[in-house]
Amino acid sequence: MLEIIVLNVGLGDSVVIKTQDNSGCYYSLIDCKKIGESVPSIEFLKKNKITHLNTLFITHLHYDHISGLPDLANYLENEDCTIDNIVIPNLPGDPGDWFFVLEYLYPDTLKTLRKSILESLNKLKNINVKNKADGIPTILTMNFEGNTKPSAWRDHLHKKLDFVALSPNAIDSLAILRSAIKKSGDSGESFNSLCHVFIFRYYVDSIEYLFLFTGDLVGQRNWRNVTNRCLSITNKSILNTLCFFKVSHHGAYQIGLKTCLEKIIAVYRPFLAAISCPANNPKHPSEDTLKFFQNHFENCCIACTNVSAYCQDKLKSPQQINPFLLSAQEELFLDSIKAEKHTSINILQGVCADSFVYKIDRKGLHYLPGSGNSCILTNCEECFNLNKFTF
Repeated sequence: MLEIIVLNVGLGDSVVIKTQDNSGCYYSLIDCKKIGESVPSIEFLKKNKITHLNTLFITHLHYDHISGLPDLANYLENEDCTIDNIVIPNLPGDPGDWFFVLEYLYPDTLKTLRKSILESLNKLKNINVKNKADGIPTILTMNFEGNTKPSAWRDHLHKKLDFVALSPNAIDSLAILRSAIKKSGDSGESFNSLCHVFIFRYYVDSIEYLFLFTGDLVGQRNWRNVTNRCLSITNKSILNTLCFFKVSHHGAYQIGLKTCLEKIIAVYRPFLAAISCPANNPKHPSEDTLKFFQNHFENCCIACTNVSAYCQDKLKSPQQINPFLLSAQEELFLDSIKAEKHTSINILQGVCADSFVYKIDRKGLHYLPGSGNSCILTNCEECFNLNKFTF
């Protein structure tokens, strides 16, 4: 069984990956944002009594992806938790020496945060590890190294999952870093091009499922690279096996993203597009992004962590409610939403669900809105009876 838990952190990312077999459950984190005094990733670990992580993925160093790292490092240390791997951004030098990057990304008003992030990176490097001779996590980057053969997949980052890097590569990283530091006035936007982009795959009874995470990737050249690498590495199987796409940059519209998805996902392929976004924001996600998913793909369900500005505007006319991927079997569920919960509906394609869970098991694909616990992708008794992940 596989679950992807997308935590509601507004404009930012915090994602939990969970797999399960007869031996137990396995967890990894992708990014970690803090909201006020709360760190949803830590709350999830506490609630589920998790003391071991397979991997912590740090996609890039922007505030909305790593502001919770200092609290996470303290929590893992204080609770005597263990962690096997830490995937870090592709930057020169040791993480403890990244002050020059953080100084560029964070203004002087956030000096304290800059310092605490550096300290947390050093602390995470020394968190305990299970069954490892040196007792510390493996620190690694996920660069695309030109290998498009089956040997490119890594099976040691998370139990029962295989990962492959799509972007960046080492040469491009250095060029992007130099270019970003020379620029001024972009608030570090160029650093989005350095974020980790990867696919992981999961098998159920020999059936392959692919999951694409694109961080905050920007730039048409970068998207072209991702497109070509997706098709080469998967031998074009991604067209019919992708079932989860983490929409980059919180749903901001990009020509490169649109062109990429048109080439790597078949128009009839059922998949979920996950958008971690703030409420009522006109750019994250943009109207154009939402309309692209609605109009180009026949079986795409968008799951947003909050109601977008575009959908909020549509909610002013309840008669327009027409969610995109609700089958006749869910009519009763839809009727209850219209009557009681219409303010949580994403008019285009599904449910704006606060934190939400995407699950794959032998019964099929399931989407569990955090605010409702009802599965809208399959009429599944197990899902309707689940009482979990309500934040």
